[in-house]
Amino acid sequence: MINREKIYLDAESLFLLALDLFLFADIMDHTYFPMPSEINNTLELISVVLVIIKILWDFKLKENFISLSSFIILTIFISLSILSALNVRNVQPIITAILIMGARKVDFLKILKHFAIVATFCLSITFTAYFLGIANSPVLVRDGVIRYTFGYKWPTDLAELITFILMSELYICIHQKKRLSFRIPIYVIVGLFSYYIINARLASIAIFILIPVSLFYNSKIFQKSKLVKSILVLFMPICVLLSIFLVTLYTRFPKSIFLVNLDNLLSYRLYLEVTGVKLYGYTIFGQNIVDDYIVRFHNSWFYIDSSYYIFLLEYGIALLIFLCMMYIVFVKRCLQIQEHILAIMLSISCIIGLVAQVWYLPEYNIFLLSFFPIIENKLKI
Repeated sequence: MINREKIYLDAESLFLLALDLFLFADIMDHTYFPMPSEINNTLELISVVLVIIKILWDFKLKENFISLSSFIILTIFISLSILSALNVRNVQPIITAILIMGARKVDFLKILKHFAIVATFCLSITFTAYFLGIANSPVLVRDGVIRYTFGYKWPTDLAELITFILMSELYICIHQKKRLSFRIPIYVIVGLFSYYIINARLASIAIFILIPVSLFYNSKIFQKSKLVKSILVLFMPICVLLSIFLVTLYTRFPKSIFLVNLDNLLSYRLYLEVTGVKLYGYTIFGQNIVDDYIVRFHNSWFYIDSSYYIFLLEYGIALLIFLCMMYIVFVKRCLQIQEHILAIMLSISCIIGLVAQVWYLPEYNIFLLSFFPIIENKLKI
């Protein structure tokens, strides 16, 4: 007779091993640590194969069935992800989809613990290599201010990774009912470090937001206020619409003093997004704008930092709409099962997505993997 519990644990362990390999490979790929790209690519490939094996392993027991609604969701999700990846010529949408599906029937707290440990380990290696002169990073300056990255490639990405580590740690501590008061000074110190040393403004704000979250996460306002619940449920669509509104406004009124100053504050992200819209327009199922820009203009300096505009211009509107719908459904369920803290963390990640490209990257936004672990463990869909 098959030991059902052992199969679940073995499948879970396989996924966590794959996640560790994936996180290590992808986070180190964002640094100047001298690791051959072949090693990173091999580790990433192994991790994806292991997750696929785990997905198949999930169905070893007949009792481990998948509901019709889950099957439909998965089919649409993987179809849109494959279509997007083919059109954009980038495997990232497929990899993210595989990891989200692979997290099914895995303890989400374990996922967060592994993320926090591996990400911290990667930063420790990178920082040590930087101070030893092994991982040399160029000097980055914004408005006359030096932005230190300590061997990481981009200051904003470094600050966002630190933010997600702190978010994961806070979520774990809340669920394990640990004391949170002594963490507040940590958030203050790290937030100031992010603002003055890394010079990442939005990430610093996100870190400071963790202070009131740690104090008031259990407030009755999240349980009784219909307005607050509605905002949490619709937070991702609100952020998407806000991004579109600002870009549309800047397109029509490029000389507006307010918008020019806002664009300057955002390091000219609005200008680049407007440029992308004018050159390529919005896409339904994805398009490859980066390679096309290099070929057309013989210039590789073109990037879209807003996670939502990466979807609108590259991955496709169809995939973005699907994710917004799933976000609404998921947060509604989170509030029903008293997972208010997860709804708050998802909202913070959406704020980060306004100016950072990391929202749909699991090596940063580990909360992407919460859908199936939370929903299937506590509610049937």
